[in-house]
Amino acid sequence: MRKYFELLTKLKEVGKTEKFAVYQDIFITCFINRDDAIFQHFDDFLDLLEEFIAFDSKPELQIKNLITQNFEILFHFIRSSNNSIAFEKYHETYLIYKKYFTNFQAHAKILQYLGYIFWLKQNIKKSIIVLEQSLHMANKYCDKDIIPNRYTNLGYIYECSGDFEKAQFYYQQGLDFAKNNNSEEALKFAYDAMGRLFFGRELYQKAILYFEESIKLYHDDKHLDKVSVTCNLASSYMYINKNETAKQYFNQINKKWIRDANPELYYSIIANSAINEGLLKNFSKAENSLLDVIQFAESNNTVELLLIAHLELGIIYLQSNQYEKSSEFLFKALEIADSTQNEKQLLRIYTKLALVFKQKKEFTKSIIFAKKAGLLSKKQNNLQQNIDVLKNLSDCYEEEENYKQAYLTEKEINELQEKMFTENRDKEEELEMNPLIGTEKHKHYIFRESNSLISMELAHQIGTPFIGRTQSMLKVIQQALLAAANSYSSVLIRGESGTGKEIVAKLIHYSSSRASYPFVAVNSASFNPGLVQSALFGHVKGAFTGASTRQIGHFEAANQGTIFFDEIGEMPLDTQTSLLRVLEEKKIKPIGSHKEIIVDFRLISATNRDVYDDVKNGKFRLDFLNRVNTLEIVIPPLRERKDDIPILVEYFLEEISGKLGEKKPVISVSALKMLCDYDYPGNVRELRNTLEKLILFSNHSEIGADDIYLLQNPDSGTQFSETDFSTLHLETLEKNAILKALKESDNVKTEAAKLLGITSYALLRRIKKYNLFS
Repeated sequence: MRKYFELLTKLKEVGKTEKFAVYQDIFITCFINRDDAIFQHFDDFLDLLEEFIAFDSKPELQIKNLITQNFEILFHFIRSSNNSIAFEKYHETYLIYKKYFTNFQAHAKILQYLGYIFWLKQNIKKSIIVLEQSLHMANKYCDKDIIPNRYTNLGYIYECSGDFEKAQFYYQQGLDFAKNNNSEEALKFAYDAMGRLFFGRELYQKAILYFEESIKLYHDDKHLDKVSVTCNLASSYMYINKNETAKQYFNQINKKWIRDANPELYYSIIANSAINEGLLKNFSKAENSLLDVIQFAESNNTVELLLIAHLELGIIYLQSNQYEKSSEFLFKALEIADSTQNEKQLLRIYTKLALVFKQKKEFTKSIIFAKKAGLLSKKQNNLQQNIDVLKNLSDCYEEEENYKQAYLTEKEINELQEKMFTENRDKEEELEMNPLIGTEKHKHYIFRESNSLISMELAHQIGTPFIGRTQSMLKVIQQALLAAANSYSSVLIRGESGTGKEIVAKLIHYSSSRASYPFVAVNSASFNPGLVQSALFGHVKGAFTGASTRQIGHFEAANQGTIFFDEIGEMPLDTQTSLLRVLEEKKIKPIGSHKEIIVDFRLISATNRDVYDDVKNGKFRLDFLNRVNTLEIVIPPLRERKDDIPILVEYFLEEISGKLGEKKPVISVSALKMLCDYDYPGNVRELRNTLEKLILFSNHSEIGADDIYLLQNPDSGTQFSETDFSTLHLETLEKNAILKALKESDNVKTEAAKLLGITSYALLRRIKKYNLFS
């Protein structure tokens, strides 16, 4: 609250232009505190906006961005609180001021919120229109990690309206979006959506597969979306008669905190749990729970929840043979579903009403509702539901002694059963459209059809994606994730320089339970013999001359996280000796201190040396090697995975061009072949450096073989033959170019410099650098 009042004070002190940003901070504070005062402040903001536009009808870009962002916060608040009255008021305001919106990211989010509220108000057509606008805007202007549910939100409206084919189309688009952009967030929504879709079609086994995959992607048990998916999973088990399993999932949900965080979700869980109680024949408990849900839904005008509660209570009464009560609540549900055009629930209501009237021996009425259910099941392509409805219809025809219609209905049932059998035979029960494979600890997903072997979220944490497709690199990733699952085991990463050993170390760290704690990288080759103890263990104030303050060492800095020793093969033997006890006991003693400090860290080491050979030669301690390599990962050199070179080239061309602000060049087949034929002693790092130089030196939009021939000197007129091109190592190329220029100029350095297109001073520096004396 203190910050809130400080912002109100600041609002009075700043000028008009600065007020836009202060209002944004106020709106954010109100949003966090769920404070309805946001509406009064927004009215004040609108007064300021109107006054400002009267003075300046063409605000500068910064002001326009703030206008858009402030509207985005407001509508997010309205969407979160389901405040339809506020929506009516401020939607009109949005229509007036949206011409000033220049922040497409915020505007796309606003349209998402509008789409949800229009759906809540049963305006399906308008909901679809604004969500399609949002999708178009997001795809055109927004980063891929903005609005990861851009496809599934639109699909959900079609799902609720009973257009399952259109819903599946958008859910598939959501899966493709997740795959193409390596987005776990998008995948969460897509898997949950596909699960709901199969649930609605009564394909519960397939729904379970999707829900279980979705749950794996949530690492926070108090994530509301995870709660919702768990509830759906429990319901799926419930409908395949695994009621005890369903109950276990419902019991996993700690409902107390949910009631405070999201009351609507809380009562939705209560409703689903009540359905399970009904299946377990606990009718009284189920009835009381659903009556509580109805009371909440009526008080808060949550239409969908009200519909579900009436429908499920009608089903509970049907199961307990209370047919009058059942029809009463089912007709109330029918009235709501009709008004909201919710064909998904209409199908269930018609089916249950047909059963109620069949039990009441009112077969004519049962036939009427069964036919309505049959039409909807065909429209929704729900074979199982259609078969169940037809069975009920056949029974009613027989009771009415209409044997011809009963026979024709049975014939139709047989045809549908044959069709369903064929479809089930052709389609295995698996995630047919799943682009990912979940790993054991559910910390990471591997994209089958993507160039990146890690997710977008994980790549952001590490600082780079992991580009490749070869089995050898897939094995490295799998080993790294296995290491991540064992957060106390020491890991030794071996590989040549430039293969990406530190990247693998970060992959292990950020995929493990230590991800939220420090990753401390230490270069073992740079240890100063006099200062190594202080660097590793720290020191207290006054421990030695110049120790004016308490200084923590690398081990203490890495507490609860990961310490990464790079180039461990270069570590001095006496340092290895001093670390043995630390690695065993996880205790350190800072220099000058008499107290030991307990440190909890995981050690990851890397080396480009053959440490086993070093052990034989007495350059590396065997007992130390045994401490650091509980798990060992060997990264193959680039020459052993050349199938990855084309996609690495493609990735680096785009990445480097973007950083340099250049248009991404295309690369000719002959140039790519030359790049693939080279063995890269410097591995991936050398390939990247080569491509960066090619982009810098190339003065056209295509990199050809000639650009590679001329890589060492783009301005000279000399073209080297393919046989001259024996290396792509940049320093080697530069050194060879200097030697060639000196030879052609008879060692006249000014002439050689002209041939190379550099100054004489630059040439002398390079001659000294490469120790080239003529």
